Amino acid sequence: MKKIIITILCICLADIPLMAEVRLMNTTNVLKNYGFKNGEFHFGQSSPIHKLPFEAEMEYGDIEEGENIDTQEEFLTAAYYSPIKIEYKAQAAIDKELPKGREGALRLGAMWLFKLAEKPENGLQYKKAIDMICAQSNVTRAEIDKYYAEAIRKKIYETPINSPVTKDEANQARELLLTYTLTPTEKNIRQFLGYQLQLALDDKNKSTALTSFVDKVSPAITFKLLRIMLGNN
Repeated sequence: MKKIIITILCICLADIPLMAEVRLMNTTNVLKNYGFKNGEFHFGQSSPIHKLPFEAEMEYGDIEEGENIDTQEEFLTAAYYSPIKIEYKAQAAIDKELPKGREGALRLGAMWLFKLAEKPENGLQYKKAIDMICAQSNVTRAEIDKYYAEAIRKKIYETPINSPVTKDEANQARELLLTYTLTPTEKNIRQFLGYQLQLALDDKNKSTALTSFVDKVSPAITFKLLRIMLGNN
C-alpha cells in the first residue's frame, strides 16, 4: 500500500510544471548560443538571422522599424516560435535561459516590457509583440505584467549602488527607477532625475553613483536621462 501511495504521489508531482526562476532574460547569453559573436546582434552574411524561415522573418520582422528582422528582440521572438537548427549543447543553454512553454513565454514578454521602459515612444509596436506572445503561448497580458514586475524589481534591487549614497537614499532611488520601469512616463523619469539632482547638491559623487547604477540596469535609460538633462528629450 505504501508503494502505491508513493507511486501516485510521483505521478502527481510529474504533472506539476517546474517554475523557472523569475528574472529578465540574459539576451547576450542567448544570442551568443545562437551564434552571434560575443552575443552582439548583427545583420552580416554570417548572421544567424538568415537561418530563420522566410515566413518567420515576415511575421516578426515588422514588429519594430522595418519589414525585416532588424532588432535582437525581433530575432529572439522569431527564433523562439520558429526554432533554427543549432548544436544540441547551444540549444540546451538557450532552453535554460528561455525555456519552452509558459515560463519562457512570460520571460519573452518581460523582455518586450523592459524595452518599452527603454523606448516608450514605440509602445504600439511592443504591444503588438506582446499580443503575439499571448496568442501563441496561451498566456495573458496580466500574467506577463506580473512576471515583469517581479523580474524588474529583482534586477533593480540586486544591482548595487555604491557609496557615498546611503542605504535610505539607495532604496529611494531604486523605488523611483522601479516606478518608471513599470510605468514609463515622462513624469516618472523626471521624478527620478529630480531626486538624482537633489543628491548631487549634497555630493556630486552621489549623482555619479546613481548614473552608474542606472547604467547597469539599462544603458538606454541612462542615455534617456542624459538627453533630458541636456534638454534633448
